Amino acid sequence: MIRPLIRRAAVTATALLSALTLSVTQAGAASIAYNTATLWLKGDPTSDTDPACVTREIYLASGNYGWGQTHGGRPGAGRTIWLQAGTYGMRDCLFGGLGDYAHSSLLVPELDLESVELRSTWDPGSDGTYTWGSYLNPYF
Repeated sequence: MIRPLIRRAAVTATALLSALTLSVTQAGAASIAYNTATLWLKGDPTSDTDPACVTREIYLASGNYGWGQTHGGRPGAGRTIWLQAGTYGMRDCLFGGLGDYAHSSLLVPELDLESVELRSTWDPGSDGTYTWGSYLNPYF
């Protein structure tokens, strides 16, 4: 009588461990994806300032994402977007202007779907090293 109880307890423990491992793996898969660069930037850029771009390729699951820009730790443009599963290119570029930067963030699907873009302006305020770019935060 004791052996079936031990066997049942071992099976239950194995099932619980498997479920825990699966949930930890799924939680890790749903982390925020960043496309950022850390660069020295002019505080007062002009149209002659060289553009700066950063790109990456990423596979995304289907679902809603918070898509936003980051400017030296401060938020830029952002929105919620639904994306189909697939591989996407993330491309962020800064273009100098009249005392600020134009920030363009593109999501380019590998499939024949239309690209989407976020745009904003950013005035860093002073010369310095800044981390900037965009992120995708899965809402699942």
